[in-house]
Amino acid sequence: MYAGTTIEICALEKFVHLAGAIYPPLVLVSVEVPDDKKLSIQPTLASLPKDWSDLPTPASAQEFGRQWLASTNQLVMFLPSAIIPEATNAIINPSHPAYQDVKLTVLREFSFDGRMFEVG
Repeated sequence: MYAGTTIEICALEKFVHLAGAIYPPLVLVSVEVPDDKKLSIQPTLASLPKDWSDLPTPASAQEFGRQWLASTNQLVMFLPSAIIPEATNAIINPSHPAYQDVKLTVLREFSFDGRMFEVG
């Protein structure tokens, strides 16, 4: 599961990945994970593949993520956003035993401000 740590980065990530396409009805979802530091990891930029933020996503970044998911050592991996590296995204591992304690709650409907789609 891929999530942003703030509403703002979630909206921006969704917006750039829409690439101008018509989007389906959206909802804002809260993701709660157990509050246990041992269940998460935040790799340093130096430990990520050199090309981690390139598009399309390079094989090295995919392999980095695949290995982390396969290890099931942590429930959550916090990573910088490729759009804004100072912002943080989270990958939540559904294969980790603590995934059963993750809670998803729909907070409200979500839509983008129409001005985001205006050109000029």
